[in-house]
Amino acid sequence: MIRSLLPQVLEIIGNGVMVVDSDGRVDYWNRWMGEATGVEREDAEGRTVFELFPGMREKAFRRNLKSVIAFGNFAFFSQKVHGAVFPMPCAPGAPEGFDRMQQSCRMGPLRHEGEVCRAFVVIEDVTEAVSNERRLAEAASRDGLTGAYNRRWFDRRMEDEFDRARRYGRGPALLILDIDHFKSLNDEEGHQFGDEALKRVAEICRHALRSTDALCRYGGEEFCAVLPETELGQGVALAERLRTSCASSPIAFRGAKRSLTVSSGVSAWREGDDVTSLVGRADAALYVAKRAGRNRVEVGT
Repeated sequence: MIRSLLPQVLEIIGNGVMVVDSDGRVDYWNRWMGEATGVEREDAEGRTVFELFPGMREKAFRRNLKSVIAFGNFAFFSQKVHGAVFPMPCAPGAPEGFDRMQQSCRMGPLRHEGEVCRAFVVIEDVTEAVSNERRLAEAASRDGLTGAYNRRWFDRRMEDEFDRARRYGRGPALLILDIDHFKSLNDEEGHQFGDEALKRVAEICRHALRSTDALCRYGGEEFCAVLPETELGQGVALAERLRTSCASSPIAFRGAKRSLTVSSGVSAWREGDDVTSLVGRADAALYVAKRAGRNRVEVGT
């Protein structure tokens, strides 16, 4: 009786199930597979998975299929490593940001009279779980107030940029920006007003930066912009645009209105630099800008 119920279970299970021979030819294709791919069972059975899924990770699949059939092993295709073994569109209502369904797949042997004759493949749609993981990772790397990346993320990103610079000889520029007289603004108008100032500066920066650039809240009222493969002159030009935009965007909040200026220090990667030296030059330049009267851009030498 139990054996007679198995086909019914496979038809209503919430995963894709198919059975293939040693050549990857489909012997069984459950209803989930038909709904996910748009290919009905009668059109799938008798064809190879390589025909049904052009562009699939064929080498990895063949290698694991051979191991399953020859030795009775089990195989697992992790989404983190393989992404999607079988290219399929996302299911209706799937989270945005994916061009295809994210999958975890398992493969194992099927035996007849003690001999492995076929392999089963189970496909699980993990798109929603992957989306949730990405959201959590993104939230952990962001400053809750401004939406800029946090200091921990900045440290990792700078190490990546320097790895790239050592490999290709093209490094980043770094811009450190500080809101002028921020303590006075907080003391006179309140911390909520100060929070609005921080959010406004972050918004101005995001609009000015390229998609490849990254804005980080470095600490307190300081922000850093990481500018990959950027020359010093380009970094200075960006800092000037930010300075002008901030000066022309007064903050209004709950009846109070204040002008806002920023000071910046800019440095650019050069041969022999490490993260500490690049940040140090930009930080020293920012200090010079503050000492020279604020609302200005200085270059780290």
